[in-house]
Amino acid sequence: MLKRDGEVWRHLPHDAAGFSQKTFWWSLGYSSAKEPEPAIVVTGKRLDAVGSFNAGDPGTNATADFGTSMLVGVEVPSAGCWSITASYRSAKLTFVAWIEGE
Repeated sequence: MLKRDGEVWRHLPHDAAGFSQKTFWWSLGYSSAKEPEPAIVVTGKRLDAVGSFNAGDPGTNATADFGTSMLVGVEVPSAGCWSITASYRSAKLTFVAWIEGE
């Protein structure tokens, strides 16, 4: 569900800790019934300045019209260009997102 032209996150809730976003992740073999709190790790590294984050543990799950996924809330400390990586079992996915400030 990542946009081919790049991810731009706008109008995110924010406070002194940063910008909040829910991220949804899929992996072959993931079962919410067997692993309701998946061992997924989501991190971020700022590409246009100094900065990083680690999402809180554990992940949870969500079911919607697109199926069941792992759900991880992230708190991105500042607006800018971020590399966001999820690691789950032996799989890893990284994408770049522009976080738009208010």
